[in-house]
Amino acid sequence: IERLFFREKYDRSLMLQRVSRTAATFLEVNMLANMILDEIVSTLYIDKAAFFLKDKTSKEFRLIAHRNLGKNTNFRLNADHPLITRLSISDEAIARRLTEVLPQFRSLSGQEREALAKIDAELFIPLRAQGNLIGFLAAGKKRNGQIYSHDDRATLFTLANQTAIAIENARLYSDEQLRRRELGALYKL
Repeated sequence: IERLFFREKYDRSLMLQRVSRTAATFLEVNMLANMILDEIVSTLYIDKAAFFLKDKTSKEFRLIAHRNLGKNTNFRLNADHPLITRLSISDEAIARRLTEVLPQFRSLSGQEREALAKIDAELFIPLRAQGNLIGFLAAGKKRNGQIYSHDDRATLFTLANQTAIAIENARLYSDEQLRRRELGALYKL
């Protein structure tokens, strides 16, 4: 009955189950991000989506995976960008319309405004691990032209929470592998 009458809700529930089952098996961050974007785009019928992660050394938020953003995908947002500042303190998704009316976004430089326009997102969903912003998910317009419902937002937020934990685990695994290689090379000398 749910599948027939509440198809979208049923699809979202299945997507969350699939992601929670498989996210922990990915030990490479880019593969994890791509898998999640595929799930989001196909389940929520989104035309564009992007995944940004905080670089540990530069503190910039860099695009690591996307769907349908075009060829120029060297997007970076500084840690002091108003969107990042807002996502850092917000416990909810930031809608595009807020970036057009909130005072802190009115002072954006032309380059910062252009970057947001190229991302072309309707929602920016924060990814948090241990209370810190480690990235964000940018979700474009829905193909059917509808706005994001409360259920859509809740699904994306749940997915963001699961993703943040899986990303941190993948990063820790990657760091440990690098340390092992360095120690192995050191002891071979």
